[in-house]
Amino acid sequence: MYHVMFSVMLATGCRIGEICALTWENIDFENNRIHICKHFIVDKTGSHIRDGCKTNAGDSRLTMDKGVMDMLREYRAFYDETAEKYGSKWNYEDNAVFFSHK
Repeated sequence: MYHVMFSVMLATGCRIGEICALTWENIDFENNRIHICKHFIVDKTGSHIRDGCKTNAGDSRLTMDKGVMDMLREYRAFYDETAEKYGSKWNYEDNAVFFSHK
């Protein structure tokens, strides 16, 4: 998971908070694009995801090369297997691409 996460981070140039906020709806496998449109923050009330990026220029649809998209496809299979293993304990609500076992 971390290999994919950091590869996407390097390929997109996104901040860690933007990568952590990615959901599967933001990954467009058909057009090889990733939509960056929100960010993850930790504040006094706890961690949560906010719509919108840290800067106005941050909201973008980035075209990815075949290697990154293939990596994400393979990772999606791992994600689905992990979700199935956890069953009802899995957080399907967030639909976050990168997840924690906690």
